Amino acid sequence: MPIIENYLIITLFNEEFYLLPQRAIFRPKYQSLILADTHFGKSTHFQKSGIPVPKSILDSDLEILTQLINKWKPNEVLILGDMFHSHHNEEVEIFKDWLSCCVDFKTILIKGNHDILPTEKYTQLGLEIKSELETDNFIFIHDIKKAEKDKFYFKGHIHPGARVKLGRQRFTFPCFHKTKNSITLPAFGNFTGMSVINPLPEDQIFVIANEKIIAL
Repeated sequence: MPIIENYLIITLFNEEFYLLPQRAIFRPKYQSLILADTHFGKSTHFQKSGIPVPKSILDSDLEILTQLINKWKPNEVLILGDMFHSHHNEEVEIFKDWLSCCVDFKTILIKGNHDILPTEKYTQLGLEIKSELETDNFIFIHDIKKAEKDKFYFKGHIHPGARVKLGRQRFTFPCFHKTKNSITLPAFGNFTGMSVINPLPEDQIFVIANEKIIAL
């Protein structure tokens, strides 16, 4: 698993995938940029509930996404669910304006449990909507309901985090969690929280810390 320019290469079924410190995966074979759980609109949702949240969160997420697109020049951006946190709000319109400036790739949304907008709202944004996507030996999905034998899953939903001890202190970092038949992506959105995982001995954890990927 070589680390090149701060990203880590893993091989699955003789195909390379790049784990990126920006909480995404790049798939060179199809020039596909894969991310999960962006939760655009979550900050506005909290603000409406009277909870003070900075308005710059979406701008920061979109800036990172723009940087990834400029660097990797994907043919498609694949979002593994929970693209928008809840109902339609101003952040949906901000994303719409951002996406209208990006004409060189298609955007596919694998619907998650938070993707509750009417289907026509997503199509009006120019999104292709699917419940899952299968290519080669891989299934891209928000969360596994029933795993198929001899398939490997890319999924989101969990927002995995790993607890790491540094000296006398413990820190929780976002991570990629790889099992025998799946890899769970960290949440791409900066305002999402994390769920600390308890990996099995045969699992692999790839922590994101200081803009680097570290295999534990």
